[in-house]
Amino acid sequence: MAGYAAFTGRRSAGQLIKLRFEEIKTDVNISKSHLDPEKIRILADDIRENGFMQPFFVRAADDGYVLVAEPERFYAAILAECKEVPCIITEKGSSRMAEFINLADLSFFEEAEAIEKLISYYGITQEDAAAQLGKAQSTVANKLRLLRLTSEERKMIMDNHLTERHARALLRISAPDERMGILSRVIEDGLNVEKTEQMVEGLIGRNRRREPYRKRNRTMQNVKSFVNTLNKAIDTIQNAGIAIDAEKIHNGSAVEYRIRIPYEIDQRLQNTEGKKRLS
Repeated sequence: MAGYAAFTGRRSAGQLIKLRFEEIKTDVNISKSHLDPEKIRILADDIRENGFMQPFFVRAADDGYVLVAEPERFYAAILAECKEVPCIITEKGSSRMAEFINLADLSFFEEAEAIEKLISYYGITQEDAAAQLGKAQSTVANKLRLLRLTSEERKMIMDNHLTERHARALLRISAPDERMGILSRVIEDGLNVEKTEQMVEGLIGRNRRREPYRKRNRTMQNVKSFVNTLNKAIDTIQNAGIAIDAEKIHNGSAVEYRIRIPYEIDQRLQNTEGKKRLS
């Protein structure tokens, strides 16, 4: 456990310390029999080989400390016959909520909502939340992204027993109507995650190929708007009794618009503009 600061003096929230196993209690609601023994064995092997890549999170109690998260890794450290473990003391309030998130039987959407509440209620960052939950910051960010799906989409996903990976695949589609169309197809055809990802990728590819045509259509709309504005301006001038000539000429692959304004009218317009500037 080299590299972790040893405890010296008063222990406070946010401090990195070393604790013996007898100083740490697991939650009374956690029974070791409910944990995955194979996962504990694998984690123990990893600890023996690589040590601790990150500390445990504990909260202070009257008679020691209570583990906030990752009970499997805690028991793995015991199985690996470690004498003490690196820990960070967390604030009591937010750590209790983080503890609940880790221990409660939540769906992936409920977990995302709970993490969002943890962050907003206690005013902490995603990084802080990740630390208290014992997760990578990227994992927390991906969990929160699930909330971009509409409530209707979330209900359809849960009602049809789709997975978190299904939901994450759907998030790649930004247009709500397209996303709902894909989701309906996934449910109707009973598609697995791989097939869902392929369908999403196909839609994104088609949209990418259509984009140049969409840009060209937008440009054509702009040109059409310009021509309409020009024609209206000519009509307005002519209706005001000013004799100007406008001509539309097809010239091979292009169209030319020629507007002829009599010289005396042009001079009068310039003189009027000059007077406005002087005034």
